[in-house]
Amino acid sequence: VIVGAALVEPLLGIDVARAVLCHHERIDGAGYPHQLRGEDIPLVSRIVQIGDTYVAISDAETYQTPGSPEGALAAIRRGAGGQFDPELAIRFEEMMRTPAKLPGR
Repeated sequence: VIVGAALVEPLLGIDVARAVLCHHERIDGAGYPHQLRGEDIPLVSRIVQIGDTYVAISDAETYQTPGSPEGALAAIRRGAGGQFDPELAIRFEEMMRTPAKLPGR
């Protein structure tokens, strides 16, 4: 995450670099690289962490055999309050279960 943050900072700015740096922090303080907890973790990092986890579990293009979207949501639900921001975990699941609405339809 430190290298990733250093790579994006000159291109996308300090706010994006901080989001990259902190997206492996955990709400309970057991993450890395700085063991931040709760709202000390930038909101964008907390959002990216949930999306990153969902893709890592459910996408065929990742390093492991993909799980189901339902399994990915269950893993996020189990991690709410420890690994993930519980409010964002709930909102993410609600969003994923809501049919997409295309403009003009």
